[in-house]
Formats: sequence, C-alpha cells, structure tokens
Amino acid sequence: MLNPSDEIKSKLDIVEVIREYIQLKAAGINFRATCPFHQEKTPSFMVSPEKQIWHCFGCFPKGSLIKTATGLIPIEKARRGDYIISAGGRKKKINLTMRRDYQGTMISLRTRKNNEIVNLTADHRVFAIKTVNCKQKSRRTRLCQSRCKQNCPTKYYHNYKIIEVAANKLKINDYLLYPIVKKINDNKIINLKKYLKREENNYGPRIRKLPEKIKVSNKLLKLLGYYITEGSNHRAYIRFSLSAEETDLAEEIKQLIKGIFNFSTGLYLRRGDKSGLELTCYNSNLSNIFENLCGKGAVNKHIPFELNYLSPAKQKIIVGAILRGDGYISKGSRKGRAGERQITTVSRVLAEQIKDILLRLGQQPGLTQENAKVDRTGVRHQDSFTIRWREDLRGNYSDFLVHKNIRYWLLPVRELKRKKFKGEVYNLNIAQDHSYIANHFAVSNCGKGGDVFSFVMEMEGISFVEALRLLAQKAGVVLKKVDPKLTSQRNRLLDIVELAEKYFQQTLRERSEAAAARKYLQDRGLTEETINNWQVGYSLASWDSLLNFLKNRGFNENEIFLAGLSVKKEKTPGFIDRFRGRIMFPLKDASGNTVGFSARVLPEREAEEKLGKYINTPQTMIYDKSKVLFGLDKARMPIKKEDRAVLVEGQMDALTAHQHGFTNVVASSGTALTTDQIGILKRYSPNLFLAFDMDQAGDLAAERGIAQAMQAEMNIKVIAIPQGKDPDEFIKQNPEGWREAISCAKPVMQYYFDKTFAKLNPSQYDDKRQAVKILLPVIAKLGNKIEQDHWLKKLSQIIDTSEAVLKEALVEIAKKFKSLTPPKIAKRPVEENQQIKQSREEMLSELLLALLLKQPAQIEYVANRVGPDEMAGEVSQFIYRNLIIYYNKANEAIVGQPSDFIPTIDYQRFTNWLGEQTDQPQTSAWEGRLNRLVLLADKDFYDYSFEQAKHEIINIAAILKKSYLSNRLREIARLISQIEKDNTSRGDRQGELKSLLEEFKTLTEEIKETGE
Repeated sequence: MLNPSDEIKSKLDIVEVIREYIQLKAAGINFRATCPFHQEKTPSFMVSPEKQIWHCFGCFPKGSLIKTATGLIPIEKARRGDYIISAGGRKKKINLTMRRDYQGTMISLRTRKNNEIVNLTADHRVFAIKTVNCKQKSRRTRLCQSRCKQNCPTKYYHNYKIIEVAANKLKINDYLLYPIVKKINDNKIINLKKYLKREENNYGPRIRKLPEKIKVSNKLLKLLGYYITEGSNHRAYIRFSLSAEETDLAEEIKQLIKGIFNFSTGLYLRRGDKSGLELTCYNSNLSNIFENLCGKGAVNKHIPFELNYLSPAKQKIIVGAILRGDGYISKGSRKGRAGERQITTVSRVLAEQIKDILLRLGQQPGLTQENAKVDRTGVRHQDSFTIRWREDLRGNYSDFLVHKNIRYWLLPVRELKRKKFKGEVYNLNIAQDHSYIANHFAVSNCGKGGDVFSFVMEMEGISFVEALRLLAQKAGVVLKKVDPKLTSQRNRLLDIVELAEKYFQQTLRERSEAAAARKYLQDRGLTEETINNWQVGYSLASWDSLLNFLKNRGFNENEIFLAGLSVKKEKTPGFIDRFRGRIMFPLKDASGNTVGFSARVLPEREAEEKLGKYINTPQTMIYDKSKVLFGLDKARMPIKKEDRAVLVEGQMDALTAHQHGFTNVVASSGTALTTDQIGILKRYSPNLFLAFDMDQAGDLAAERGIAQAMQAEMNIKVIAIPQGKDPDEFIKQNPEGWREAISCAKPVMQYYFDKTFAKLNPSQYDDKRQAVKILLPVIAKLGNKIEQDHWLKKLSQIIDTSEAVLKEALVEIAKKFKSLTPPKIAKRPVEENQQIKQSREEMLSELLLALLLKQPAQIEYVANRVGPDEMAGEVSQFIYRNLIIYYNKANEAIVGQPSDFIPTIDYQRFTNWLGEQTDQPQTSAWEGRLNRLVLLADKDFYDYSFEQAKHEIINIAAILKKSYLSNRLREIARLISQIEKDNTSRGDRQGELKSLLEEFKTLTEEIKETGE
C-alpha cells in the first residue's frame, strides 16, 4: 500500500501542478520556463514529466575550469561519479552533470590575486562576503579587514558574513572565497612499482634494479622539485638541463641520485649556441617512473599527487627546490618589490599546486596567466603561469578567514563586466556540500530542484505537512488521522481547527438555534453554494458545546486553548468556548489550511454584545494574523492569471465579489496591511487595487498599511466607489459598474492629489500648508526614488513652491520614518532588592541576553553586529562575551550536522562552564543575573516563534548599537570642546584634536548608516 505522499505523486502530474503557478513551454520531452525563484530572461527552469521532477540552475560557459584533486579541468569534461573539490575544501562526488542552451547576460569577473577572467551566468550563486572600505581619508581605497592596525572606533570586519549571492549582485571589492585544505597526510614511502607502467627492457647501456618502495625523505623531495623544473625523460634515461653557471646545483642533483637510488650520472658541458650543463642518468625504468610520477613534458609537470597533503613544512622543501631550479628572487629596492619570489611554468596543474602549498604556509600568492604568443624574434611561447609571493608581506586587500573550522583565502573582486552571450552552458550537482571551485573561488552547485512537494513548499513558503494537505486536496487523497502521540503539535492544532470548522458548518446547516444566522446570510445575498464553498458556519450561544465536542474527539483542553478556540475562566479553573452565538468565517492560509476564525455577532445582538461586532482567533502557533488575508487561498491563482489583486475591507465584500465572478479579491478584515501580507501578495502580482474609503489620504496610508506597499514598490491603484456604498452593496447592485470601476482605477498618488486639491485651493497660503502636510508624508513613503521625484515636482508646480524647499522638508520626514521603533518591553514587577533603577540600555541588554538564551541560533547574527562593549552593564557584558565563546565552542563540537540544525544552549552546562572560567568571589555577581535572565526568557518569550524572536532581536541590537555610537559621539564632542577651550595647550594638542575630529566624522557616518 502506498504512503500518502507517494499516492499523491502517483495521481498528480507535476507539469499540471506547476502550470497553476507559472507558464511552461515545451522543450523536447521536457518543459521549461523562466525561474520563479530568480529574476531572469532566459529560461533556466526545467520540468521533466518523465521523472516528475523540476530544476533550475545558473551555469558556466564551455571551457570554464573547475577544481579537482588532480588540477583544473574544463567543466564540460566533468563526468558523473568524478570527484571535485567543494567549497569546504573536501573531495565530493558529482551526482549529475547538466548542459543547456543559454541566451542572456553573462557576468565576467576578475579578482585581485588572479588575472584570469571567469565567466558565469548572472543568476549563478557564489559564496561571498560584502565588504566595507576603510573610513580613514588616506585609506579610502583599502578594505576594512582583520589585519588592519588602524585605531578605528568600529571594526566593520566584525560584521562580515559569508552569504550565497547571485553573480549579478556582486560589487567591486566583495570577497570571494577559496578554501585552504588543512588536511595532512604525511606519506612515509612511495611505492615505485605502481608508477612503473611498462615492461622492463634493456634499452640503456646497463640496467640496475630499482627498489620497489622508497622513503619520502627531504632528499627525495628536493630531487622531485629539481626534476619538475629542470628534468626531462627519454625512454632510456632522465636528464637535467642546467645553465653553465649552475655547477653547484648539478653537483647536488648528482649526489641526490646517488644517495637515493645508488645510480651514477654523467655530466656533459654543451658548447656553441646551446651551451649549458646536461646531467644524465641512464635507466629506462627510472625514466618511466619519473614520467608517471611527475608528468611527461613541461606542460604536464606536477608534484606527485599523492604528496598533495604532505605537511606544509615538507611541501616547502619542494617549492624551495622548484624556486631554486627555475625561480627568481627580486633584488630591487624595497619599493620595487625587493624579495619577491617568482616561479613561471607552462603547467597549469603545477601552478595550482604551488599556489595551494603557499596558502597552506600562510602566504598570499598572486597568479598571473600569460596567453600563448609569438615574440618579436618569431619564437612561439605557450600559455604560461607566474606565481608571485613575498614571505614578509601581506596583501592590502586579500585576507584570511576561519569559518566553521575551514580556513578561507578571501579574494576581492577587482573587475566586473556584463556581456551578452549565446551558447551552451554547463553546471554540476555535487553530493553533500552542494558546491565546487570554479577556477579559483567557491560557487554553489545547480540551485533548486526536487519533486512536486518541494516546488509547492518553495512557492508557498510552507512546510512539508502543509504541502501534503494542499496536494492531497488536488489529488483527491484522504489523509487519515494517525496516533496523536506521533504527530507534531502544529499538526494537532490544524486538526483541531479543521474539525471545529466542520462542526460550525454542520451547526449552521442543521441546528434550529442557527435559523437567525441562516436568514442573515440569505438577506445579505449569499447563495447556499457560496456558504458551502467558503465553509461559513455558526457557533452556538453555549459556554462549552465546541469544547465538549472536541474533547470527545480525543483532544485535551490545553490543545483546544492553544488552537485559540477557548478561553480560561476568570474565577474558577477550566475553559469556556471563545466563540458563542456568532457567524463563523474560516480564516485560511494561502495553501487552504484553516488556521483560525473571524466571528460576527448576529445583528439583533450587536447592541448588547460587549466584545464587539467581530472577534478573531488570537495569535497561535498556526495563526499569524500578519500573514493571513481572507480569501487568498481561492484568489491566488486568479490574481496571478489577471496580474492584479483587489483588496477590500470586509469578509462580506470578498464573498460577494467571488460570488459574482470577481475571483481575484481578498479582504484585509478591517486591519492594516502588514509587510508579510504585502510580500505574499507581491508573490502573485505586483499590482494592487484598493477598494477602501480613501478620503483621508495621509492618515489612511499609515493606518491601512498602504505605506508599506508603497515602500515595497507595488503598483497601487484606487478603485473609486460611489459615496456611501461599500463593495458588497455596489457589486450586488451593479456588477458591470464594479468591473468598469476596476478598469478606471487611478494610481494611488494621483488619487491622493485629486482628493486633496478637490477640497483645497493651491493659491491660498493656508491651503498650501495643508496640502504639503497631507501629501509630503505620503510621497516620502514611496519606495522608488524616481517616482518620489516625479510627485515632488508635481506638488511643487501645483502649489508654486520651490522644489528645493519641499525636498528639504521631505528629508526631515524621511528621517522620522527611518528611525527605529523601540521593541515593546514587557511589564514586570521590580525586584524587591533592586535599589538602583536600570537604564533603558541595561534593560534592553538584559532582554537581548534573555532572547539569545531562548533562541541561541541568533547568537551568530548578534555577535557580528554588537560588540561586548556595546552592551550596558559590566555583568551583562561578562555574560554576553562568554556566551559567544561558549556558543562557538559548542558549534565546533557539532561539525557535520545538517545545514538546518539549530544548536541549543544547555543552561546548566553553560552555568557550570562559566563557573570554571571565573574565581569564586566573582560567581555571585553573574549567577543571580543569569538565573533571572533564564526566568525572564521563560516568562516573557515562552510563546515567541523563531521569526518573532528574530524581529525583536534585530530591533534591540540596532538600538544598542546606535545608543553606544551616540554616547561615544557625545564623549568625543566633549573632548573636542575641552581642547578648543583650553587655549594654553591647544597648540600642543593639534594631533589629538585632528584624530578626534576624524573619529567624530566617522561616528556621525556610522550613526547615519544605522538609521539615525
């Protein structure tokens, strides 16, 4: 018997499901589309009806190089099952190789330490760090980095974070990442027998037997280095070609061969045009071994691959030998790169190996490629690669970073270009790490992909269980209830609310007590079909009818309470029904899961009802009012099809609209639009049509959340409704009039302007002031600067006022909008022993610590933005500093966990660890505070979701940061004032004054960046 997910997949065609969201076009036996998850013009989204899977991917053009354990290879030559080097510096298997035709934008980039250009499609994702330039005047072109010795008030590099970003989002000086392999495998011996790949023959004058195994000694490493640079092989011998002056090197090589193999060598001094020394060892077997060990021909020379992970100290010997044999050390002046070491080779593999060894040694090499050419004398030169490094110098731009136990070389982007491209592109799917090295930096692999469930989860932003419910309805599969002990709490609550919905429906249909409700709905013009389709119901005017019904179905009182369907009794233990004697409108998420209810009292009881005409389900684990729009589950596909969403206020407005065929209508339920709701609507269409009473332009923009929609750059229009009517009444009386009103809807700003100047005279001074007061705050809320400028000019022309004056006023208004709103601080009783009143910053610091103890997954975010000194209070600083240390240690211990693994802080273990770090007298200072913080976390944030906690943490962190910077700014201002007043010593303190003024300017800029 099939499990539910397999049964659903067997009954659904992935092509038909995806077609409900996006337009697919046939591409052979598959289908393609522009990816719904990325902005692109050329389709990269592929659907396979045969395999019932989908995939989207960015790519590289033919010839692009990827890193393997044996060097760089063209991406088109990679095969399934091959191994590459991942972004974590590990060998990982290629699961899948992909090729497609592409026409569109290609990003060409070059980094500061490598002059090779790397091309990739605009949507291909790379691992990067967004950098900040140094604020000091003389160092504006430098990057703020960990090795900087400057005394800046803020170290921006503390906030650097590795992110995955599309190539078209990169900027000059952003860091790209190259992993440095720390693995050490000190081979003690080399088995020469496996490198002897020919039948033994007596080609040379005298064949001496070779040992099967040989010790990896310093002498052998030197010999290998010399052979790589100076050696060549013939079927009968190996030969080292040196200059006539390198007699000492010839003698050393001679002694090395004698000491390692006990073979003699012949030395020949060439004369004439090809002068030099030739050192030859005749042994055909040794020649064959060196050919297979180090490569045949200069282009293929390499350090033996089995020595790739020798200890850096041993690898340094090889590089030293290569440098001596074929390298160069500059003897110029200090400013002329004195001491710079250079090795030039025609072998790309060898160049990469030397680069990797130098990185393991802590150096920062530069790699320059010179293309094949013919010089002035007619000599042909092959492609060559030059590695440069200085042992006493670090780069001014590149840097190192250790993240999750992986050491990265940070390479700033030096050059970025866009170009049009048409041709084949390639990509890979990599096991586990899902990443690989493209030429010399880490990139993500083939992007998103999966089956019908993963697609719906990505599009709707829902969990697997929610996708299961949604697709089960489409497939006609009945999901059977399972043992309650085996289901998650969230699913239990969804089951409770779904069962309550059916109970309310049945009550409305069958109970005599619901007769008045049925009459009311009939009088409002709703058909029986509409009532059934929308699952409208009725709750009995009883204290516990629903409660008893659900308890008899196996749910306990606490679960029913958590689902928002009951309230606690005031004077006695127990619960009562939350909804009594009301018409019940189910509230559903975008996937169609019932998550709550909006309940309307019957008209005859409105006067005596104390709770109001409408009451809604409170915030629960499954119902977040900021993310739910009434009717969206039915309207989302029509919204996408018609490319516009119509927003009304009430449920009856939405029901009437749908009943008359206007199926792209959703209701806000009389509350302001939230940022989450705007984001959900924008997913289906950027066009929003409003059917609100919009007479009070400025006030309504704020109250209804229209400001957030404007900032999100939605295309907002206003539907003009005849005065005194709501959409429900207007649609029932004149459906065609409603259709015409939609087609004639005005852009929201035009509507505001028309409404405002219909009542005001722009030539009158008082009316001018009133118009500016109404319209300027609305203009300030526009997210698009071009649109903002357009309406500012229009206002300037209408009221005949300077645009510069209006811009100045607009800046002041914008500052107010950008200022952070402090998070709500829950009221709590003051401790009896607390004699000193806490400052606002101290309270916020404690709140932040309490949240971090409750949500430790946010510690990394805060640690990158708030320094210990920016917390208020010594004890809070102490706990915060050690919490970060403890968290990092805990993270090191969980290497290998899945990417979605969320670490936790064991309070008792953390307390014990903290006690080990401090002396006994210090313990009492933090122990009481820590206990209080844990209780505070459990008391005030016990029911916070991950997103709620994250939002609160972001707000508090921003406030603490700004407070710290402001306090420091005031202190600097005070010191400057002191120096300027002290005329006697002012001349002696010019240097100090200059430093303070620079810091003052830097702090001012930082405060502006935080939203001040």
